[in-house]
Order: sequence, then structure tokens, then C-alpha cells
Amino acid sequence: IGAGVILFLSWRKPRWAAVTAVILLVIALSRYEPNNPLATLRYPYFNTWFFALAPELVSIIDTPYHEILYRLIPFLSAVFISWLFQKDLSRQDFLLKFSWGMAVATIPTILYYSSITYLEMPAVMLMTIVCLRIEPLVCNDTSAIKQDVGWYALILLGFIKETTLPFILMFLAYRSFYLLLEYFKTRDNDNKAIKNNEPIKKNHFLKKLTGEFTVVAATLIPILYYIILRNTFSPSRGFSLHFENLLHPLDYLVISQSFIEEFGLFIFLFLGGCYLLLKDRKILKPAFYIFLVIGYALFYMLDEERYIGYSRFNLFCLPPILAGSYLFIRNTIQKSKPAAYGLVVLVLISSILLSPIQRDGR
Repeated sequence: IGAGVILFLSWRKPRWAAVTAVILLVIALSRYEPNNPLATLRYPYFNTWFFALAPELVSIIDTPYHEILYRLIPFLSAVFISWLFQKDLSRQDFLLKFSWGMAVATIPTILYYSSITYLEMPAVMLMTIVCLRIEPLVCNDTSAIKQDVGWYALILLGFIKETTLPFILMFLAYRSFYLLLEYFKTRDNDNKAIKNNEPIKKNHFLKKLTGEFTVVAATLIPILYYIILRNTFSPSRGFSLHFENLLHPLDYLVISQSFIEEFGLFIFLFLGGCYLLLKDRKILKPAFYIFLVIGYALFYMLDEERYIGYSRFNLFCLPPILAGSYLFIRNTIQKSKPAAYGLVVLVLISSILLSPIQRDGR
């Protein structure tokens, strides 16, 4: 109930969300009982109940102890990501769209984690929505982005898992950087107008700056609340900084190899999509995608060395890789459908060869 209240207020009244979160946090901590089974909840939001929904419904007519019921959420998340990727690729060629949807579904990491009861797939699904909608989410003011589906995906991220925090922080940093660029651009235009004795346009920078509090509060409050609750109610492995890892050349080779093995040819499609945008001087999207991939790679590289290249962590690099790949594939379809068909066949074959799942299902 508390999570629902925070979610609603983060959406409608961010200033009240902060106050409400503090009150609920104080109540939760004051009622903390170490010997209570509820005190060992690993995921303090609705994740546990979300995954238990299907078994609970089935228990009305049958036993809930069917393994597939507990794997529905990651599977449906993978299906949605595949559908979202292909839905606007080609309006006339259904077979081509379906083929690219299957290409996404068979990416080694997606195929593997679509059947594992981890919480990464719902988070990756929401991050993919944000990456595909990044331009309006970064450029528009607070009143406009509240009408965008990517905004709701961004808010929900904080309720899924604590490892989405780097994504949220990088989004806020990127949006802040864009806002500063707009400010300096407006100031330069005003100076030119003064020199030319032209009227100065009204500057709404302070109003925009005030509105940014809404964005920061709505995105950060849920996940910070989550982290405090989890660290209190559940013992978990903390993040440990190892800056010396940055000095190990072998670690960079491990990351590069893991990207190829886990994402297949999509890593090269991603680079191609970024190149096409940069070539056309469209910097906003590729810069954000590259920022995310490098940011997450370095973030986990600073953790314990044994986790470098771990597919579960690399999974968070998938949304920007998919978004960048989408741009390259759409461009290929517009120029040559036969080339797009040949490319999707090549991608499918490579993904099957790289698949971590053996032929006997193990």
C-alpha cells in the first residue's frame, strides 16, 4: 500500500511524495522486528507479490506448485521487448517484422533470462521503453514528459530493483547536461539580440529549473526508499569499489568478449546505428546510448573482479544496444528489404550458435 501511495504521489505530487516516503520509512523502521519472517524480505516492494500473482490465481482451481507459473513474468517481459522492437519496423511486411522480433527474442541474454525467476527482465523492459523514447524525455519540459509513456516506465523502474539506480542517475545527469546547454544557448542568443538592439525573448530557465525538482523527486524517491528498506530488512551483498580494476587490460578484453557472446551481432548493429546518427549530426540519441553502455560497463567493472562480464549485470546494457540497433535496422529496411532479410537470417544464425541453452534444454 505504501509503495502504491509513493508511486501515485511521485506521478501527481512529487513534493508530497518525499514527505510521505519519510513518514512511511520511519513507521517501517520503528516496527522492524528481526525475528519476524517479514523482516527477511529481499524485495520490499511489490515484486514478491507480482511474481506470486499467477500461482495465487491458479491455486483457486489447482495446486500453485507449477514451475512455469513462477517464470511467467520474465517470459512475458521478453515477449514484450521483442514486440516493442519490431512493431514499427515495417508497416507492410509482417514476415520481416516477425523475423526481427524473433531475432531479439533469441539474443543469448534475453533467451536465457526469459526463463529465470530474476527481476532483471521487467527492469530491462522498462529501460527499453525509456531508451526508445529518450529524445522527448530529455528535451521536453516537465508538463510535456508527463504525457509520455516513457515517463511512467522511468518512475516504475525505482520499484523493480536497486540495480536500476545507475540508469536513473545517468538519465538525470544527461537531462541536466542538456538543460545547461539550452541555458548557455539561450544566453548567447540574448547577448546577440542586445548587440543588435533586438527584443529579448523571455527566459524561462528558472521555471524549468524548478520543474526539474519534479523529475528528480519522482524518479529517485522510489528507488532510494527501496534501497533503505532492503538494506534494513534483508542482508545483501554490498557494492565494493575496486578502482585498480581499471588498470587491468585483461578486464577490458573480458568485457568485450562478454558483449559479443551475450548480445551477438546486435552489438555491431548498435554501433552501426550510432554511426548513422552521428553522421547526420544527430547527437542526442547516440550520445545517451553510448553513455549508458560505457557507464554500466564501468560501474560493474569497479565491483569485484569476478563479476566483470557477468551476463546478469551486462543485461542492463541491452536497452541502449537495442535502441541503437533499431535505428540501423530501420534504415536498412528503408534502403533494401532483401538486405534486411539477409541480415536478420545472419543475426538469427549467430544467436542460435551463441545460445547458452543446449539442445537438450539445459
